[in-house]
Amino acid sequence: APPRPGTAPPPPGSVAYANGQVVAPPPTAAAAAAPKPPVPAASKGPKPQEDHTLINCFTIAQIETHIASLNRGLQLPPAKLKVKCLEVLKVLQGHQHGWVFNSPVDPVELGLPDYFQVIKRPMDLGTIRKRLENGCYRSLEEFEADVHLTFDNAMLYNPEGSVVYNMADEMKSKFGGDYDAMIRRLNAEEDEKRKNGDACALCGGEKLLFEPPVFYCNGPSCPSKRIRRNWYYYVGGNNQYHWCHQCFGDLKDTIPMADVTLTKTQLIKKKNDEVHEESWVQCDKCMRWIHQICGLFNTRQNKDQRSEYCCPKCTIEDRRKRGIGEEEGTSTTPMAEDLPRTKLSQYLERHVREKMDQYVKKAAKAKMEAEKISEEEAKQAVDMGGHITIRQVSSMDRRLDVRERMQRRYAFKSYPKEFNFRCKCIVVFQNLDGVDVILFGLYVYEHDEKNPPPNSRAVYVSYLDSVHYMRPRKMRTFIYHEILISYLDYVRRKGFATAHIWACPPLKGDDYILYAKPEDQKTPKDDRLRQWYIDMLVECQRRGVVGKLTNMYDLYFADPKNDATVVPYMDGDYFPAEVENIIKDLEEGRHGKKSGSQGSKKKKGGGQSKSKNKAKAGNRGGTRASGIDEEALSASGIIPPGVEQKSLEAGGRDFVMAKLGETIHPMKESFIVAYLTWEGAKPEHMVVPKEIQEYRDKHGLAVECLQKSKPSPVKEEDNGTSSGKDVDGETKDKDGKKEKESSNKVNGDGDTPMTDAADASTAPSSNKVKSEEEKKEDPTKPPGAGKPSAEDGKTNGNNNAAAAPAPADGKDKESASSNSSNSGDENANKVNQANATPREGKFAAMAARKRDSDGQLKTETADKPPTTTASSKNSEEEEVVRDRKGRVVKILDDDLEEMDCEFLNNRQAFLNLCQGNHYQFDQLRRAKHSSMMVLWHLHNRDAPKFVQQCAVCSREILTGYRYHCPTCADYDQCHECVSNPNTPRHPHQLKPIAVASGKQNELTEQQRKERQRSIQLHMTLLLHAANCVNPKCPSANCTKMKGLLKHGVSCQIKATGGCHVCKRIWALLQIHARQCKQSKCPVPNCMAIRERFRQLTKQQQAMDDRRRQEMNRHYRGVR
Repeated sequence: APPRPGTAPPPPGSVAYANGQVVAPPPTAAAAAAPKPPVPAASKGPKPQEDHTLINCFTIAQIETHIASLNRGLQLPPAKLKVKCLEVLKVLQGHQHGWVFNSPVDPVELGLPDYFQVIKRPMDLGTIRKRLENGCYRSLEEFEADVHLTFDNAMLYNPEGSVVYNMADEMKSKFGGDYDAMIRRLNAEEDEKRKNGDACALCGGEKLLFEPPVFYCNGPSCPSKRIRRNWYYYVGGNNQYHWCHQCFGDLKDTIPMADVTLTKTQLIKKKNDEVHEESWVQCDKCMRWIHQICGLFNTRQNKDQRSEYCCPKCTIEDRRKRGIGEEEGTSTTPMAEDLPRTKLSQYLERHVREKMDQYVKKAAKAKMEAEKISEEEAKQAVDMGGHITIRQVSSMDRRLDVRERMQRRYAFKSYPKEFNFRCKCIVVFQNLDGVDVILFGLYVYEHDEKNPPPNSRAVYVSYLDSVHYMRPRKMRTFIYHEILISYLDYVRRKGFATAHIWACPPLKGDDYILYAKPEDQKTPKDDRLRQWYIDMLVECQRRGVVGKLTNMYDLYFADPKNDATVVPYMDGDYFPAEVENIIKDLEEGRHGKKSGSQGSKKKKGGGQSKSKNKAKAGNRGGTRASGIDEEALSASGIIPPGVEQKSLEAGGRDFVMAKLGETIHPMKESFIVAYLTWEGAKPEHMVVPKEIQEYRDKHGLAVECLQKSKPSPVKEEDNGTSSGKDVDGETKDKDGKKEKESSNKVNGDGDTPMTDAADASTAPSSNKVKSEEEKKEDPTKPPGAGKPSAEDGKTNGNNNAAAAPAPADGKDKESASSNSSNSGDENANKVNQANATPREGKFAAMAARKRDSDGQLKTETADKPPTTTASSKNSEEEEVVRDRKGRVVKILDDDLEEMDCEFLNNRQAFLNLCQGNHYQFDQLRRAKHSSMMVLWHLHNRDAPKFVQQCAVCSREILTGYRYHCPTCADYDQCHECVSNPNTPRHPHQLKPIAVASGKQNELTEQQRKERQRSIQLHMTLLLHAANCVNPKCPSANCTKMKGLLKHGVSCQIKATGGCHVCKRIWALLQIHARQCKQSKCPVPNCMAIRERFRQLTKQQQAMDDRRRQEMNRHYRGVR
């Protein structure tokens, strides 16, 4: 629609809104007479008052704070900065005294031997000019500081009243006047631009660009690798598939993809040089233009696209005119606190807030004593920034398929084909200027006791990412460490035994979770990141959450009898991809080379003789890991033991383990393994360094792991790691060892929660204290935490049966044994089965869900009584939890409830969401807007994650109709552009497709349970209907499901277009695809959906492979 009279034109080349619509030029008389398509009903009637900005829920003080945070002063483009500053500098250099300051001071020529002792940072006008011409200055303040430094140096070295001192003083005054005059002129120009709409009325910026889009190649030569900037690429399949120029040449004429078959001639050639500009919106009251990001404008809420918009400044004026209170907002937009709460998030949030309160009290006390002020003044002086909110946004069962070569090589040992685990995503928000900003993200994978070895009872800290906007910034490490400590404390109470961490920072250009980091935020090096994790784990040791700390090499590779089946197989970890490459090299006969790429590089170099190359390779090949000159053996035709399958099956040393151990030995400290103090922990796993034990003794902290037998003597060499050293490499003496052994107190009464050092004065010291804690169980604690369960009570009555004897030699045998040997975890499982006691919490629920093909409970759980014990009944009658507004909130069990979040179930899916919608975190203003949009998606999970954009005006098409071209790839126009006669006509016929509203209805608890039951029934029916070939099937539901599937094939609107039937079908198909394992599934689109899941996995694996290869390259160069 054309702008109203008097509105300013939008900034050139940008997308702009007025009345919530894109501003278009007024139609000509000839164009006005042209026929127009029918106007949708949504464009008629009075303007609705939609709540499409977060500003409406702010107080006036928060709005003013937000506006102040956007005003960054004069932000000049580099070219303009250079011109304006040179104008002032030329005047100074042409001054009568300018010759004194135009060149650097030469102390030798001028006879000033002490000049550099007095002047630490010399500066002169000539150097400033060179820096200006080379574009070294980014702001006016930097230029001003260097000019002042030039004259201040002269006035510092020369005595007051001297000739040079007076010259410098005069020149400084001259510069001050000229600089102030320039600033006044620039401010006047800036104000005029803001009034005319040429610059944002809030931040003063003009054309601001997003990060360039990221495309991943789908070709066979470089699968899932990013297509380089300014390179040509080819796109097809509705803009879903991309090929780089090299892979395009290798394509055949017909390209079969998962959901579509393309021809090579259909692919469109493009250049990867796109740039996207931030969109604008116009205030309907003051007519000023602002960036949508600055105004926290939510385009997804602007559904009517005609609603009135009021900028933050006009909002303040309007509220004061209407007499609305200073501390009141006009809307209640859901924020981070309104997200669902889980037992895990409650546990983490409560722990972190308690530690923050303790930190504030300690800091206030120190400030009070140092500055002699009152306690109240000291607390006010210790600023802790905004409110911290921790939420779990995803909890889903996932499956990790073992890669083909690993599975084939160790099939004789019945190595599992897959590992099931629980993926959880935790997000931390802080309220900054009224906006809950995402500052921290964490993905963890939990492998419970039902998993086969070597993954049983293991948690993997998979990905962790953050931005540095936390206030105060110095609290970042403290809070993030406390989150990880509380998480490890949570999982060890739930029966997890080990925690695994691969300390590897992302490569340049890669992001783990949050897209686009601030320029001044540095990526830590691997040694610093490793130390960051070690510091956290050492604090865990002090608090009794963690016992022994070791690394993957010392734990699994030090014993030559081990094979690759003893190493945990985790999604995204270093081990699965590296071991697959080693097996591939063995199968292709390259077991003597480090890698094919390195060998080829050496050949190409040609500068060294073959003997030298062999000598170097032999030195690395005959390391401590294998002890064999592999290239020499390969040249002679002798195959090292353990290479062939027969040799491995006969009990020979696993060559894969030898090669992998040789590879990871230089970087072994990056693969951290921590033993958790869970109820079945072994004494040898609880050994800690002497200083840790002294700290525990000093603070009265005792670790009780519910071990039913007394600890066996531990040999002196098993101290911290299997090689006789702890993580820091210190060998312990005998006295220190004895002290550690005596510290591992064991009883059979129950698991007493470990008391932190800050709470040492209240550490439990008697059974009376325990009983009182049991009665007042925290509803947010995991099941069984702080009190014995029914299983514990029964095993206490039969200590002989419950005892798990430690090995006589004290070594960690279960970690050094093969897959067929029984570990301590398996012994514990056997004890549980022998006692036939019901499991509680997560493991009972997972076992209860396991049914046979007839839908009956499996024998393992069918004979057990239902888990309605006293403790579970009490958990249902837990105290009511309320939010800050006094509303009762429900606490979800994240182990029992499926928290499905399509764009956060997978790290790569969230990155794709952010990249596709420009949700960046490189500036605070963008981080606020991105967090607002992510929260909107979290509160509207059924809404489309990506919406079509108009190819003409680039506006998101949210309601009404989109006009789609069935011929061109990814081409849509909005109704306004189709109606506008001045818009160039598209050569093909456009088809109008209705756009769904995307509203989400909130379900009650009963409705949610009924919905889950209905989904399971539909899963069974879907599989039956897909396989049923009987045209007269007696099942009426089968006929209905077949009709729905037929509708999904023939429907022209589809789920993305807003068809509600297709949406329901698509949701069922996605649920089915996540669970399906058939190689040729008859369910429609199952293979295509699984292929899309695989594409996400490939993109994630590609990034993991890049950092793994970079890590190998770095440490091989160091070695």
